[in-house]
Amino acid sequence: MADKEPGIKLSGVCGLNPFERFGISEHLCCWISQGEAMVVGVIGQGSSRSLTAKWEAPLEQSNVGSQSAFEKVSAVIQASIQKTSISTFSTTQIWDGNTPVKFNLVLDFFAIDNAAEQVMKPIQWLEVFASPQVNGLKLGGRIPDRVTINVGRKMIFTGCVIESVSTPIDKERDKAGNLIRAQVTLDIQTLTMQNRDTLAGTWL
Repeated sequence: MADKEPGIKLSGVCGLNPFERFGISEHLCCWISQGEAMVVGVIGQGSSRSLTAKWEAPLEQSNVGSQSAFEKVSAVIQASIQKTSISTFSTTQIWDGNTPVKFNLVLDFFAIDNAAEQVMKPIQWLEVFASPQVNGLKLGGRIPDRVTINVGRKMIFTGCVIESVSTPIDKERDKAGNLIRAQVTLDIQTLTMQNRDTLAGTWL
């Protein structure tokens, strides 16, 4: 019989759930899920979504004026005859792909009556979402599973990876030592760049 897969098993929903109980609009919430587990937090100030297209001018570095061995000579020529080796053609931008869509998500968690469930557990789960399950010496460990993010019920991305989870640990605590509020910052990105047709479908 095969060994059972090691690692913590998560299921259910934690955080600000149900959000209606907190008097918060669904459009101000963010859902992050992995497998059967889901974390719900409030979208905080500074949250952003970014897409970057990479454009380069490959011919720009082939100019005499931009070659380090000729910089001084080029400068002398330009100063003396007021001419340059740079042309508009040599600065033509060539598309070199897009980066994956990136999210910098700031999620606010706060406790109404259960700091362990409403603040501490979401922090734990988000760190687990971002973590692998590897073995000490054996091969065959698992990389972090991908997550699905739903931001304000208006944009959704599947197959994302969590790059970082940052949590302050200097905030107020209850008698049991649980944080009663926390602002967690996550860097999340899609696994690959997105085509224009798939991007259109991410806005709901």
